[in-house]
Amino acid sequence: MNPFEKIGSLKKYWDLLKEKLQDYSDPKEAQNWLDNN
Repeated sequence: MNPFEKIGSLKKYWDLLKEKLQDYSDPKEAQNWLDNN
């Protein structure tokens, strides 16, 4: 996998994470989710 593909998949993963975090109104709950995954 070349660096650009890696960055692309990281960005996709980050976008997913941000969507997931927006589902949580409580930042602490979001932090717990991050710690557990």
